[in-house]
Amino acid sequence: MKTTVHVFDVNKQKRLGEFPISSLKKEYDKWRLQGYCISVDSDGDVCLDNEDDYDDDKYYEAQLKN
Repeated sequence: MKTTVHVFDVNKQKRLGEFPISSLKKEYDKWRLQGYCISVDSDGDVCLDNEDDYDDDKYYEAQLKN
């Protein structure tokens, strides 16, 4: 089981780093305040995008279930 995930900014085509899963709820709130939508890719990594609104305000664990 993963304990960290890679986070990518799709718009900037940049890797933002590796984050502990335990800190993602706080990070999700911060990123959403900055106007980002957040999705989880097929590898379980996080992608930030401010062009599409498709995350339904779900946190990491809820997005993994879908």
